[in-house]
Amino acid sequence: MRGLSRILPLLLLALTGFGVRAHGSARVQHQNPSPKKEAAWQREIDERAVLLDPKECRIGRQVADIELAYLDGTRGRLAQEMGPKGLVVFVRGAECPVSKRYGSETARIEDEYRPRGLGFLFVDMEDPSAPAEIREEVGAFGFEGRYALDPEQRLGLELGATRTSEVFLLDAARTLLYRGAIDDQYGRGVILAEPRTRFLRDALESLLSGKPVQVEATKAPGCVLPAKERVTSAERASPTYHRDVSRILQQNCVECHRKGGAGPFALDSLEAVRRKRAMIETVVQEGSMPPWFAAPGTGPWLKERRLTTEERGTLLGWLAAGAPEGEASDAPQPRQWRDGWRIGEPDLILPMPEPFQVPAEGLVDLQYFQTEATPADMWVKSIQLLPEAVQVVHHVVVYIRMPDKPQEYFYAYVPGCAPLVYDDSVARFVPAGSCFRFDVHYTPNGIAVSDRTRMGFVRARRPPDFEAFMRTLTNQELFIPAGASDVSFNASFELPWRTMIRSVAPHMHARGKAFRLEAFRPDGTSDLLIQLDHWDSEWQYYYDFREWRDYPVGTKLLATAWYDNSAANPDNPDPSVDVRYGTQTTDEMMLIGLEWVRPNRRPALGER
Repeated sequence: MRGLSRILPLLLLALTGFGVRAHGSARVQHQNPSPKKEAAWQREIDERAVLLDPKECRIGRQVADIELAYLDGTRGRLAQEMGPKGLVVFVRGAECPVSKRYGSETARIEDEYRPRGLGFLFVDMEDPSAPAEIREEVGAFGFEGRYALDPEQRLGLELGATRTSEVFLLDAARTLLYRGAIDDQYGRGVILAEPRTRFLRDALESLLSGKPVQVEATKAPGCVLPAKERVTSAERASPTYHRDVSRILQQNCVECHRKGGAGPFALDSLEAVRRKRAMIETVVQEGSMPPWFAAPGTGPWLKERRLTTEERGTLLGWLAAGAPEGEASDAPQPRQWRDGWRIGEPDLILPMPEPFQVPAEGLVDLQYFQTEATPADMWVKSIQLLPEAVQVVHHVVVYIRMPDKPQEYFYAYVPGCAPLVYDDSVARFVPAGSCFRFDVHYTPNGIAVSDRTRMGFVRARRPPDFEAFMRTLTNQELFIPAGASDVSFNASFELPWRTMIRSVAPHMHARGKAFRLEAFRPDGTSDLLIQLDHWDSEWQYYYDFREWRDYPVGTKLLATAWYDNSAANPDNPDPSVDVRYGTQTTDEMMLIGLEWVRPNRRPALGER
């Protein structure tokens, strides 16, 4: 989000664990796990659900009102199966062992959520269909919803179905919200005593409570469906605002471009979009919006902001056609952008010790506040910082001081930045007696106000399978001569243990030009973790890998940053001065935040 560039300079204070200077590497003691521990680690990784790209899975798009042929010989349409709140479509395979294992849970979900306003549809997409076996499974599990036969996969192609046991969740406007596995209990070679993450139930609860679905697309287990091709040439008609464009904007733009959002204007209505049609066309053609800087070929990333080729074509085609409105009945349901606690009611809230009076004008020095100590050990699934005076809180950086340990970086806030929410397999550990320091940057806006920022935690529902950690890798020996247009620096670190990297956050200031992070394994192979070919200090992200990057003991992480201190750099505040390392935006920095996860080996809470 715009504004994160003001937060990350302060991360240099968090140089614990990774604090590596240029032209040298940290001396580490390798910790080779025993074969038993290595096997247990690998088993936990293999059992973890595979996340898919929501864009490739058409999340956020409207599902067409496909004609259906039912098991009883009658016909109908998809819209007729909708409940008041939406529809759950289960792809079943009467002879598939994974599908059979999920039969009882499927029936339980139907029993629990049908009274809450959801419709349920069961579909067999294998060719040829097996009506006798299907009737037998309906009798065995007691499914109540209609059962459709789709051997030509007309609905399957519209949904993008690939396997039996796959499930699709649509809201009342037939917008696809989730597709994938019911949970992570069963898979090829995986049978858990109970699921660790209940993807479908979590998505259903999010829909019914008006919250966005956190995990939108996963790989489902089950039997592979026979490949089919579209037999109709009736591709979607020319795009309209209500059916197509509003959904693309809702998925990619409206989080910021709405009333009260971080964007400079709203894009949440047809009138607003038409007013900005020339600007939209320009930024879509040049690829500058939505802002995303990770080079193609890196990642893949969670919630990547880059528009797909199809989305770009739809937007530009709609604009070229005169921005037609279409049918209002095709409009998606309005997204609920929650104020206050977006993580739900916190289990623990830690406020600033007292309110701070922000003056109406002038500069306010960075303010420091320390919270009370946490009362007990806890596993944290969600974290949110909630300023009282949002309009004047520019950013907040949080550090944790655990008992008998040095201070470490913990979390950060900028306006418009989403809270940190892990899935059920991951959590951060916060021991009893931990204190937090808030470093708050206030920007007066002409009206004197009072602020008392709070931090809220939601505890994990169970001890996680993986523990998350945050560290930083930096180089403080920077010197960029005046006028120099291509100066580079390095920082490196050798992993003393097997590590799975979850996210990376490169940081530089106005002279930044490009950034790269590579991993060199002991066997000589290497990976490009991230590359930013163009640097914009106003747009700095945490880039979250869709699948964690797993590296063995002895892997060397090498960061390289390039700088342009010449007059050709339009963001350069003064090309006539030499620039060194420093925290002010007129200084320069080289830093990358690294979040990694490791299998949880802590004793149960209360047993420490």
